[in-house]
Amino acid sequence: SEMKVVIKQYAPMAAGAFLMSSTILVDQSMAASLDSGSVAVFNFANKVVALFFVVGSMALGTALLPYFSQMIANRDWKGTRHTFKTYSLLIVFVSVPLTVFLYLYSNTIVGLLFQRGEFSASDTEQVGGALSLYVLQIPFYVLGILIVRLMSSLKNNKILMCSAAISLPLNILLNYLFMKPMGVSGIALSTSLVYVFSFIFLWSNLNRSIAKL
Repeated sequence: SEMKVVIKQYAPMAAGAFLMSSTILVDQSMAASLDSGSVAVFNFANKVVALFFVVGSMALGTALLPYFSQMIANRDWKGTRHTFKTYSLLIVFVSVPLTVFLYLYSNTIVGLLFQRGEFSASDTEQVGGALSLYVLQIPFYVLGILIVRLMSSLKNNKILMCSAAISLPLNILLNYLFMKPMGVSGIALSTSLVYVFSFIFLWSNLNRSIAKL
């Protein structure tokens, strides 16, 4: 019976993860339809942001999951709310200044990391422009990871799958709208807006779930 519960929760989570992972492939394939080198520009911008995701958000989410699960198993709703609020504020205080810094100094950061050999100053400007819009997702992405871990502890993984199912076509639509006037930077902006939507969707559903309990 315990294994059935695990499988029931795992299936929608796996489906949601698959759909969200597909957004990178969608972005790359749509960038390929732009000027030569657009996929490379997108990938370089993604490398910088991915560093913060792997080191920060994924580690935080992994560490918090057992604490959320334990508190919910004990029906400690006050402790759950307190922990969630505390880490949400911590994420905001850390990620917002970081995002502003990366936005303002995107070209400088790209130049320091990549500008050598065949990577020219023109390439730095293109990647920096995409990066400045790509980093806007950071606070919403990290907060989203926190919400996802809490939703999983509440056994509401179907909500995560619904969020991913909506986000993928939304990403395609926004890519199409922004990539023509803005190029790769438009795809970066589209990705950031998708994570803003995902955060709002998950936040509202999390509040409903906790209110019911």
